[in-house]
Amino acid sequence: MRKMRKYRKKIFIVTGNRSDYDLLFWLLKELKNNKIFFDYKLIVTGNHFSKKYGSTFKNIQKDGFSIFKIIRLNFKKDNINNLILNIGKILISFNKILSKQKPDFIILLGDRYEILPIAVNSMFHKIPICHLNGGEHTSNSFDDYVRNCVTKLSYYHFPANNSYKKNIIQMGENPNRVFMKGGLSEDQVKNFNLIDKKKIQKKLNFVFNKKNALVTYHPETLDTKNNKKNLRILIDSLLSFKDINLFFSYPNSDPQSEIIIKELKKKRLGVDGSNRIYIFKTLGRSKYLSLMKYSDFVIGNSSSGILEAPLMNKVSINIGDRQKGRIKPKSVIDCKVERKKIINVIKSVLKKKIKFKRNSPQRKSPAKEIVKVLKSIHIPENIKKDFYNLN
Repeated sequence: MRKMRKYRKKIFIVTGNRSDYDLLFWLLKELKNNKIFFDYKLIVTGNHFSKKYGSTFKNIQKDGFSIFKIIRLNFKKDNINNLILNIGKILISFNKILSKQKPDFIILLGDRYEILPIAVNSMFHKIPICHLNGGEHTSNSFDDYVRNCVTKLSYYHFPANNSYKKNIIQMGENPNRVFMKGGLSEDQVKNFNLIDKKKIQKKLNFVFNKKNALVTYHPETLDTKNNKKNLRILIDSLLSFKDINLFFSYPNSDPQSEIIIKELKKKRLGVDGSNRIYIFKTLGRSKYLSLMKYSDFVIGNSSSGILEAPLMNKVSINIGDRQKGRIKPKSVIDCKVERKKIINVIKSVLKKKIKFKRNSPQRKSPAKEIVKVLKSIHIPENIKKDFYNLN
């Protein structure tokens, strides 16, 4: 029988919503496969326990991961005051966790507001943060501010590409602690279980139309005055095509998400009474990516249209400015929130006028490569960092 190592690196991993968990799943899986090296514990917060957003903690349990600690939040209101109260709740609750048990590292992914109080706590408790997906840019979302704050609070960095790596170094982070191993979206697309077309229709209770579109639309969080108007324009544009089924997934739990949800429910049967709009609180990795695979195009303002859709060789129509600043491959088409322009882009996509270079799968798994780095990096005696000067 193989002996356990005398010391395993103790790691906390934090997830706050469906989108970060679906990516972290692949890293969690690799850590589980390397348990002789790691003692990892999963902390779950955000909207995972909200019925409104699909009670996605159940997906974590189905995947076989134990939940170490839970920080429940309140999503009865979706305004800024409630968001700040939730940040305060995480700040206080996570402090209690760290006061009793301190890991060697804390792993955080992305830019959601739920990870900001985690990062602040970690810094004051002098625990090094390993931050995934830093260095990115989304100028019309407060995610941008959160991401950059977490970057400066983090000790080790795992950006998704070399351009984002350069951005992190430009922020004064030492390149010796920045490891470009690719984004976990690559593991997501390469390894998900594709559900048979007939089975997914039965599971989700619909029949595919002649044409089908996967739609995810989140509220813009900086320029908030046009969220309802912009969604209405998008839906109206889509409904002008009579033979397209529309598969909507719920937005993130951002301020004004309730506006998006209410508008979707109003349009559930379509303005003409046809049953072409299908709304899902949550789909999970396999169902979501299977729908993407079988859809003719992806549309909305979700990062999945920029990260996963190109890897699936799907055209993605990116609406508005929520993702402005991200690096986008040629399969992603930026479009203003104007009915005529949206309709014209969709027509071009359906007529296959949009040409782009097909993606070839990457050889290495980012999750496996990140775990290799986690094995090799040392646990710093302190988290003191000098500002790295490019000059």
